[in-house]
Amino acid sequence: NTDWVATDENRGFSPNQALLTVEEAKKYLQGNDKAKYVYLLSTAILDGSSSVNNPSEISDKSIYGDGTNPVIVMRHSTFPSDALLNISVDTTLKDVILDGGAVWDDEGPAGNNGTGVNTGHTSESSLIVLYKTGELPELTLDSNVVIQNNDNIGITYPGGGIRVYGKLFSNSTSNVIRACRSYSMGGGIFAGANSVIDFTKGMIGGNSSSDGNVSLGGNGSAIYTVSNVTVNLGDSSITLGEVSVSNNYTTQAGAISLRENSTLDAVNANISYNVSKQKGGGIIIIGNSAASFGSCVISYNSSSGGGGGILLYPDTDDSEDGTLQTELINVSLTNTSITGNIGSYGAGAYFDCGKVQISGGGFLNNQATNKGGAFYISNSVPGSSLVSSVKLTDAVIIMGNSSNSSAGAVYVDGQFQMNGGNISNNTCSEGNGGGIVVTSSCKKEFYSYIRNVNMSGNTSTVSTGVPGQDIHVNSAGYFTIDSSKLESSSSSTYSIVNTGRLYVSGLTYLSNVYLSNTAYGFIYPRNYFVSGTATTDTVTSNLITSTSSGGKVATLTSARELPAVDY
Repeated sequence: NTDWVATDENRGFSPNQALLTVEEAKKYLQGNDKAKYVYLLSTAILDGSSSVNNPSEISDKSIYGDGTNPVIVMRHSTFPSDALLNISVDTTLKDVILDGGAVWDDEGPAGNNGTGVNTGHTSESSLIVLYKTGELPELTLDSNVVIQNNDNIGITYPGGGIRVYGKLFSNSTSNVIRACRSYSMGGGIFAGANSVIDFTKGMIGGNSSSDGNVSLGGNGSAIYTVSNVTVNLGDSSITLGEVSVSNNYTTQAGAISLRENSTLDAVNANISYNVSKQKGGGIIIIGNSAASFGSCVISYNSSSGGGGGILLYPDTDDSEDGTLQTELINVSLTNTSITGNIGSYGAGAYFDCGKVQISGGGFLNNQATNKGGAFYISNSVPGSSLVSSVKLTDAVIIMGNSSNSSAGAVYVDGQFQMNGGNISNNTCSEGNGGGIVVTSSCKKEFYSYIRNVNMSGNTSTVSTGVPGQDIHVNSAGYFTIDSSKLESSSSSTYSIVNTGRLYVSGLTYLSNVYLSNTAYGFIYPRNYFVSGTATTDTVTSNLITSTSSGGKVATLTSARELPAVDY
């Protein structure tokens, strides 16, 4: 209202008596134990240009309470649709609740498929904007900072909680970004090019980046990155009350969307209960990006498409950064648990165009409505020589996963190498391969194998044909079983069905295993593993069958030596 004149001679109790400076507001708060709310009538611009907007005043503990009763700073009902804070200098926030004024129904912004009802304030911007032309200003969330209840209905400026073109730091478990919504991207945080997000401790939860409109989409309901962005998540566990990225909803990438040459480093992070309407229930990693996960929990995320927990996705066009996919997406998972996720293809993870190293940890109780209960290895870059590669070491456990049409545990359409570990009690309800399915795209030069792996209790069911309970090798596919142990739970079903090229080597133990070698399938044994008998292999109560269509077990003289494999 142009009739309102803000001066420090006013009382500050109503809009027409608004104070002019933060300094004067401090005096009122220090002298009034009951003062709790600071209403802003327009955007507070923190640019260091005057004492009115000096960031040291904003971060001063005395203005925002004592940590037990932080002051709430929020939009007045007459506030325009802009950001609450516009920051262009290095700034620290502490002991403050920044509230966008949205009033959500009981579902919140992430409930009801991301269409929670807001009867309060809306905006066309993030609650906080961190930006300065040509520079990367820093925003530090010291402690007891809550950023909440912002409903950004605009398309031009994405981000519900914070829009970052700079560096964002959080190192306290008391920092929270919650109940924010962005109509386009980044319900919690939108990170622009070359930004750094170092959210070492804290929580990002209950945010949404979708209004349910698939055409406009919504990506990364917790964190969305553009290009060349570094994201660090660490020291986080929902049970310890530290960093958790959970209960977010979007159209793609339920929690984090990592795009175009960006990096993610997550340590002890908990990424759980996020929902994607299309693909990537927990995390999407796109293009020439990279990510590492150490001692993390990625659990109970869900998507209607691929990658309930994690989705690696190649850049197949140049619409974003002018480059096509030129290298594999590097991902490492160390002692990380991927549990209880749901997706169509690759419930735990969908690895497309990825170079993935998994050390320790496990894939437990993930459910694929189609293929690959634990994970799905795929290659989908047209005309590319890139081959997805997934290597597992240090006793990875793959247990209790399920699928409805193929591969209760692992679907191999690229390179798969597993040295040590356990694949057990996985199920495929209507299709081949309770444990592993090897496709015809798995070529000899990929050197796909299991070595020193125990397989037991895997089951699959088909209405017609012969399913492979543990392993199913499709026509023209190549696979090696080396020094492993397969124990079938039934003497009337086939543990291994081979219609491709199967190598069996080392001190491999097959107990109660029926192996069907059908339709031009070849088994290449070593150590005199021939027709169910062996000298150095241990074989008990097994049956190998051949069909008139040409399947056979090669004799030692025709057996092929295993290629040189990097074990």
